[in-house]
Amino acid sequence: MSLEVWTDTPTSTAEQTVEIAAPPETVWDMVADPSMVPKLYHNVISCVSAPPGAVEVGTRLDMTTEIDGRRVQQSLELIEVVQNRRLSTKQLAGGLFKTYLSRFILEPSKKGTRLTQKVEFEVAAGYLGKMLSAPVVNTSVRKSILENLTTVKELAELKELFSTSVPRWQSSG
Repeated sequence: MSLEVWTDTPTSTAEQTVEIAAPPETVWDMVADPSMVPKLYHNVISCVSAPPGAVEVGTRLDMTTEIDGRRVQQSLELIEVVQNRRLSTKQLAGGLFKTYLSRFILEPSKKGTRLTQKVEFEVAAGYLGKMLSAPVVNTSVRKSILENLTTVKELAELKELFSTSVPRWQSSG
């Protein structure tokens, strides 16, 4: 795993990469499924997609998240969808962030899949001071990326393990 963070400009950027022992198709099925969002992302309490279940450019994801013990509503829009390769979102107006762009990049690797998440964000001034401080949000976003990708890795590897293993009752031993 690697983590890079830059916070010397108003817009912060964080990047995290994990190696997953599962093919890109298995990883994609998890990160691109709107119903998986609350299972994969520890700070997401709920997620509703419009249209329901869609994974295409223009799909809207309305989420309730929790940051530093506070519930925050935010809406994202899928802005790039390349099956088994890339999934990018941006936050729509009115959320915690002034700007928020997130991109998942899936690359085949010897182990299975190299999954990278890159996030660029700037906290909206209306939230700073009133509810949250910039350092709290920056720390929360960086921590979330690591935890979320670790969850994707664990679940994708379990899914792959169970989909490729032969049940004992079918083995010839």
